[in-house]
Amino acid sequence: MDKKKVFSIFNKPKKVSSTSTVDTVENQNNPDDPPSFSKSMKQPNKEVDCMPTDLGDLQSGPIRPKLQVYPKTKFGNQNRAFSAVWYEYFDWLEYSIEKDAIFCYACRNFSTHSVEDTFVQKGFKNWKKISGSTGSGSSKRSKSKLALHAACKQHLINREKCNSYILSKKNGSVHAVLSTAHSEQIEKNRNYVKTLIDLILFLARQGLAYRGHLESKDSNNQGNFKELCNVMAKYNPTFATQYALQHTNYSSWKIQNELINCCSNTVLLNIISDIKDCGYFALMCDEARCFKEEQLALCVRYSKNLHIFERFVGFVDVSISQNAEALSSAILSFLDKHNILNVPIIAQSYDGANVMSGDHNGN
Repeated sequence: MDKKKVFSIFNKPKKVSSTSTVDTVENQNNPDDPPSFSKSMKQPNKEVDCMPTDLGDLQSGPIRPKLQVYPKTKFGNQNRAFSAVWYEYFDWLEYSIEKDAIFCYACRNFSTHSVEDTFVQKGFKNWKKISGSTGSGSSKRSKSKLALHAACKQHLINREKCNSYILSKKNGSVHAVLSTAHSEQIEKNRNYVKTLIDLILFLARQGLAYRGHLESKDSNNQGNFKELCNVMAKYNPTFATQYALQHTNYSSWKIQNELINCCSNTVLLNIISDIKDCGYFALMCDEARCFKEEQLALCVRYSKNLHIFERFVGFVDVSISQNAEALSSAILSFLDKHNILNVPIIAQSYDGANVMSGDHNGN
């Protein structure tokens, strides 16, 4: 067999395909090169709606860039673009340079329900309709897309949420605002009652009666206490505002008596404290008849900072019996009630009453 014929099998030329050499080289698989993409993967993906990254959040607020020239888009025979003038009409409006579209800051950040995604996800960029258009058969210009969105119910709810959030950041949370208002009201009430107490102390210091015979609003003289309140209300607007509430102005005779008792207890506690600090005191007692009742008046005498003080501490009703045992028991009970029974008594004075200091029936 001819050797040339045998080896001609291995030297047979290859058929050249119709594809170009460049395509052939490009389509060859090289193990060092990355795998070639399929035909479907080479096709560009469809645009997916996603939130742009240049919009505002809760900390920054709406992003409203003002550019000298905004990107223009051709609509028909005209090139149109966004204008910063719309910022002045809609404070919730924000512009994305990344998407060349406008969004609603309130609906993006505060919406909890599904709303139109034009101003939330996609963004509005149809500049031809941003200022409204003339409807068929209508002589009036229809509302713009921005005006329609601003008037929808869900946007108004989101705007209210946004305003509440801004207010809470400025003044604190709702709980803090309520607590502050409550504290302010408490302070006003305390100042009002302090004023009433000062008026009561003034009348007590001057030895004047509190009430009159007729305390109605039509009376020419409502009594010293209410007349003083009227004078105070004339020059103190805050006091006048609370005093004008006739049902809760704390000026009735019951409230007057309660305030007087509170003042009396406070003064008595101060006297008891001084007696304990001194370490001893003298006791002075005397009976007096008042409205068919026998009242035992108790007074004390003590020193404080080398000064002598004589103080009245209270009345004790001894109408049942006025013998030595009843009177002494009433005195001891009063001293024990105010925790000064153990303080030494260095002197006693009973206005010469034999029933208390006599040889036979006295103590």
